[in-house]
Amino acid sequence: FFKLKLLTLFNLYNYFCGCFGMSILRNRVPAQIFNRFVISNITNKLILPKFKTSRIKSNSFVLNVSKILNYLYANDIPYHILSPYVFKKRLKAHLLTIQNISLDGDPNWLPCNHDLFSHVTTHY
Repeated sequence: FFKLKLLTLFNLYNYFCGCFGMSILRNRVPAQIFNRFVISNITNKLILPKFKTSRIKSNSFVLNVSKILNYLYANDIPYHILSPYVFKKRLKAHLLTIQNISLDGDPNWLPCNHDLFSHVTTHY
């Protein structure tokens, strides 16, 4: 994967959620989805929506995008000030980096390949 700069299926999902989310927030269309996002005036992070049932919560595009964009914001990939080209390039580079960090005893598959919010840290 690393040599060909291919993302795993899970990281492709994160990549496209991040890109679509950034596009929706930047262009404010479609309005029905844009209106579901709440941005903090203080931190510029997205406020996670609340749900009544866990089934709706786990399938929520707005929740998943909010978590992904907040994660990227915390890892120096701010969705609100970067151009789409730079955002996509830095997002893919970050995903490839965490995808290819091996853990002791598991050089083939990592927690970050199926959980973006695992405690894998990167140093640039």
